[in-house]
Amino acid sequence: MRINKWIPIVLAINIGVLCFALYVATTYQQQNYIVSCEQPITNYSILEVNCRGHRMHSTVKIAYAGKDYYVGVSREICKNIGQAEFFYDMQHDTVFEKDYLCMRHIVFFFVLFAFSLLLWKCPEVRKYQATRKDILKVNTNIFQLFFRLAEMAHSKAM
Repeated sequence: MRINKWIPIVLAINIGVLCFALYVATTYQQQNYIVSCEQPITNYSILEVNCRGHRMHSTVKIAYAGKDYYVGVSREICKNIGQAEFFYDMQHDTVFEKDYLCMRHIVFFFVLFAFSLLLWKCPEVRKYQATRKDILKVNTNIFQLFFRLAEMAHSKAM
């Protein structure tokens, strides 16, 4: 029986994109929970501010609790860094800005996952069609396996 090499590749892409989308969604949910339950950190110092252009994300290097953290911030916050509210995630040992991760990131990755499902429609992935002989061969193998298991169970019962 021939195996199409594209099926495992497309399956790995689908699973990878889905896992990353779920990771972003759980991170967003965790950060929203921390923002709603805790107060912003106050005893930090800003070491470096990197405001980048339209396509690149801006970062701020801050020192908090004896460690340095790089925090992603939006361009608007980067221009007025004094208005930023930073929160500390003890579980992951990270510092994040309140408004950096938003719902549009989650929507983007789930739409990307939906588009990755369209890879199953590509002709290369669907190219192999099993012949009747291949299907009968698989069915006889399944039946032989079933009868062997039944014989083993019957012999153990006696």
